[in-house]
Amino acid sequence: MTPAIALVVSLAIGVWFAQTPIAPSLQNIEAEASVTRAVTGDALDARVNGMRTALGYVGVSAPSPAEPCGAEALARNQELAADHVWLESDPAYEFDARGLRLYYAYTSDGISIEETLIREGFARAERTDGIYGAYLAQLQADAEASGIGCLWGGGAPPPPPHE
Repeated sequence: MTPAIALVVSLAIGVWFAQTPIAPSLQNIEAEASVTRAVTGDALDARVNGMRTALGYVGVSAPSPAEPCGAEALARNQELAADHVWLESDPAYEFDARGLRLYYAYTSDGISIEETLIREGFARAERTDGIYGAYLAQLQADAEASGIGCLWGGGAPPPPPHE
């Protein structure tokens, strides 16, 4: 790729990411992953840099598919992730207790999947000491106060955190 084409591609990606309050810098994007399938509302099976990777989202915790709101969270995650996502690492977190490689994930349009899941009441903020933790915790508080989504709309209690 010529330097001019690389610059145009970088600028186009930057415009996509600038449209969300959680906007990763291009330096922090680790990879584009091909999604094999959404496993839960907060986890994917994907190919990252050509390697099969079980990945989880740094910023959220969603109920498992067998729990109340879990099927809805999984369906929304499938819709958001589609066939590929952009990934950003958090220096404080590499893996969770389930062995999932942790990332912040973005749709092909640069929309934060974690932000969307919390804002729509399908997941709650997790690992709030991460780089976007305070912002995601505030989104959860707003969703709870407004009674938004499956978790906060008077249905099921919030899921336990993934440690």
